[in-house]
Amino acid sequence: GLVPAEALRLLDEMQEQLLRPNAITYSAAIAACEAAGDRETAKAVWAEAFERRVLDARSRATPGALDLHGFIAPVARVACACALDEWRADWRKGKKRGRDASGPDGDDDIVIVTGQRGRAAADGAAPARGADGRPSDGQVLRPEAIVQMLAKEPKLKVVDAPDLGRVVIPAASLRAWAEETRVRENAAADALEALTVAELRERCREAKLAKYSRLRKAELV
Repeated sequence: GLVPAEALRLLDEMQEQLLRPNAITYSAAIAACEAAGDRETAKAVWAEAFERRVLDARSRATPGALDLHGFIAPVARVACACALDEWRADWRKGKKRGRDASGPDGDDDIVIVTGQRGRAAADGAAPARGADGRPSDGQVLRPEAIVQMLAKEPKLKVVDAPDLGRVVIPAASLRAWAEETRVRENAAADALEALTVAELRERCREAKLAKYSRLRKAELV
């Protein structure tokens, strides 16, 4: 598969030649970045694709929901991560998203619609069923896989409804997660401030080596 540098270069070359990257091109770039462990770049590519109206996870049938039906698994994971980032950004600004935004519980739940209904399929991913403008080849995430992915986030509790093909993250759980994430980020920032210049240089060197190792692994896939 493509490595991130190749995928991003392909996107740049297409746009320089006035060619419009499509859903498959963007999905390949996101998948390459995700495979290399570069989630932040993957999210940036998703944001560009969304802004250009090439990839869009907003549900047409369920207003306000995130519809991952038909997206390949790496793209679905990145779309989910971006939705969490957007919710937390609004929360930090004091912006409430619910129907009764003036009340204390005005924040919306996050509803995630997936591409697999029920537990009859084998564990893991299920064959994709294409949706408008979405890749139809590859694998999509099942509800159980999304629950496992979200379980890695601190304080984040989800309601799994596999028979309905959806996962719900309650607003109360999102607030607890956002607060815990803020506390952890502040603690990490304080720890960095306490490091000496030599220690910071060593941290940067280790980070670069780790990223190079992930890129090499992705290149060999």
